Amino acid sequence: MKKRHKERKTTTGPSTNQTRSSFDPERFRWGLFFLIAAGVLSVFFPSVHFEFLVWDDYQNIVDNPNIRSFSLQNLRWMFTTSHLGPYQPLSWISLALEYRFWKLDPLGYHLMNVLLHSFNAGCFFILILMLLKCHGTNPASEPSWSGGRSWEVFGALAGALLFALHPLRVESVVWATERRDVLCGFFSLLTFITYMKAADRGQKPPRSIPYWYLLSLVFFLLSLLAKAMSVMLAPVLVILDYYPLKRVNGGVLGYFRPASWRVLLEKVPFFFLSLVFGLMAVRGQVLEATRLEAAPLPVAERIGVVFYGILFYLRKTLFPDWFAPFYGIPYELRSSNPWVYLSPVAVILITAALVRLRRSYPALLAVWLSYVVMLLPVSGLFQSGIQIAADRYSYLPTLGFFVLIGSGFGFLSRSAAGKTIAGNRAKAAVLLFVAVLAATVYQTRNYMEHWRNSESFWSLEKEYYPYEPRVYLNMGEYFQKTHRVDDAIRLYREAIRLHPDFVLVYKKLGYVYNNMGRYSDAVNAYSNAVRYDPEDEESFYNIGVIYFKLNKISEAVSAGYKAVELKPENPAAHLSLGVYLNASGRAEEAMASFRRAIQLRPDYAEAHNNLAGVLASTGDATHAEESYQKAIRIKPDYAAAYRNLGIFYMGLHRDHAAAEALQKAVGLGQTEPAVRNSLAWLYATSPDPDVRNGKKALQLAIKICEEDGYTNPAFLDSLAAAYAEAGDFEHAIQYQTRALQLISTPNKGFRLRLESYRKGRPWRESQ
Repeated sequence: MKKRHKERKTTTGPSTNQTRSSFDPERFRWGLFFLIAAGVLSVFFPSVHFEFLVWDDYQNIVDNPNIRSFSLQNLRWMFTTSHLGPYQPLSWISLALEYRFWKLDPLGYHLMNVLLHSFNAGCFFILILMLLKCHGTNPASEPSWSGGRSWEVFGALAGALLFALHPLRVESVVWATERRDVLCGFFSLLTFITYMKAADRGQKPPRSIPYWYLLSLVFFLLSLLAKAMSVMLAPVLVILDYYPLKRVNGGVLGYFRPASWRVLLEKVPFFFLSLVFGLMAVRGQVLEATRLEAAPLPVAERIGVVFYGILFYLRKTLFPDWFAPFYGIPYELRSSNPWVYLSPVAVILITAALVRLRRSYPALLAVWLSYVVMLLPVSGLFQSGIQIAADRYSYLPTLGFFVLIGSGFGFLSRSAAGKTIAGNRAKAAVLLFVAVLAATVYQTRNYMEHWRNSESFWSLEKEYYPYEPRVYLNMGEYFQKTHRVDDAIRLYREAIRLHPDFVLVYKKLGYVYNNMGRYSDAVNAYSNAVRYDPEDEESFYNIGVIYFKLNKISEAVSAGYKAVELKPENPAAHLSLGVYLNASGRAEEAMASFRRAIQLRPDYAEAHNNLAGVLASTGDATHAEESYQKAIRIKPDYAAAYRNLGIFYMGLHRDHAAAEALQKAVGLGQTEPAVRNSLAWLYATSPDPDVRNGKKALQLAIKICEEDGYTNPAFLDSLAAAYAEAGDFEHAIQYQTRALQLISTPNKGFRLRLESYRKGRPWRESQ
């Protein structure tokens, strides 16, 4: 009996193995990877039809010339700038690639964000699976999926989906500017995966440079180039060594034992990169705080912000209630907010409890420490911005929470094969997960809709923070861009009612009035701005521009001097002042202003052009020509400089050079009638037969007069000369007579030309 039993056991073995061999764990794992990615893609896909937002999208993408090409100048900018705060050269390169294919169609930018995030969800699934498998070897009594126990696979699936579809992810995914988040997240996840691979193989980096270790270092560098948020991955790798990799024994002190030195030594390159990019990140944050005029918080408040942020993302992860695009410090840190006082207490108690339970539940402490460490760069400790928190900051720090959440669902479904009660428990776990996931997706899709355009976006912010002036500022700017000027003015006035001393709103209102031609209202708006900020150089500059339009030259000069006094290093202020001084007849002072602008900015083509005009008016033809030529060399497509140079040459009777310059001006877009009329006059009256062309003169002059309705005497004068050059003296006399009738004062030149046409002679300008 025993023998037959053994034989039966032996004969059933191959059959079982054969059945198992038909199942490919690797293929199954990749199948789940792409299933997760597809599910995330389907949830976020509607966002590809969203607009660019008036909230950094325009500054980073729409109005940013530095992503228009991969020129050396643009690449230098990408790798040296901290534009709007972050240092993110790889993200700039990514956006430049988008521009190459999509130009300014937001669909392509949103689609790439969604694709990257979907891929990140699949990578996170792989990472969770690797972390859970570190608990030990797979017991033979439990069913195996993808090379892991069934509860591990289910836990990894649950954790990845809940992370990727959580409402906290909306900002990082559907905001085009946050390409840096999903791109940094992609390379950070690959850093963790490859590091886990290297640790799993028991390789020793100090003695050799193994493939997986080197790859993890490369991915870490790429994550830093995408966004410096990943600077804290280095200490997180140390935590991973402690748990769950268990590469160090004896707690924290175990790292200082000789046996653990190799483990610490392999982190040196990671910490070195973290230090370099961390310093660059701090510099960018300081510059951004200066741009926003955000004063550094007192130490006590700064510590309060740190504690508030730590508990904030934990609360939002576990109990997602409401979300806003921007959480302002003045509103969240107000004394009436109970979380201001509860946060420090809760954080300290949680930390103390997890330290005490570290031996029984090391995973909880490892996740908590990783969360706090990764949150430090954006917790308020190193920044001086005006936000207390931002949903996008949770992308990397909360990864550990979802490892635990996914594991929780996995443990609930954990069962021994063949037990009915355990099977029912597994079904209950799956049903619970589906319910939680459905609620999560519902909340995410609802919140996502607020990001469709700037109006819906800032309307949500206004609902939560009705007294935040930047809400009105940004929504008003959106209305300006969509030509809803009345709505913009209404919002700006509402903001002024709430915050009478908010200078930026007055400046926005002045800009709108100026564009509408309501110059008096614009001056009043800018005057209110300088009333609350007497050192606002920009407003004085704009006041000068408007007074010049109103032909109030003395007032323009006064405002121009004030703008120069407040910001003497601004070449544009010196240029404008020079224009006003020249208009007031103060040529020497005007030239001094233009030369100062050129001194501050040698490649300032507009300053060279204006200086040339004043030099020409004072009779310094040689230096005037040099200045015009400099302007054109600096800016070869400078149509106004060609126009002025052409008119300058006409005054010198250098008709050939004048015709070339005016033709160039017209070709570059200087199509105003006066320029074309000057060219028609040259074609009709030049003594140089190489320049004179009656047919061209007549074509230009007829078109100009048709546009004008045959009411401008100067244009009719050119038309008559063109007809005379073409041999049609009857029409020449007709239009010259009409020109004489339209002028209010006698004109000797007009009469002389009429007499010439009556004698059958075309007009020639004297040499």
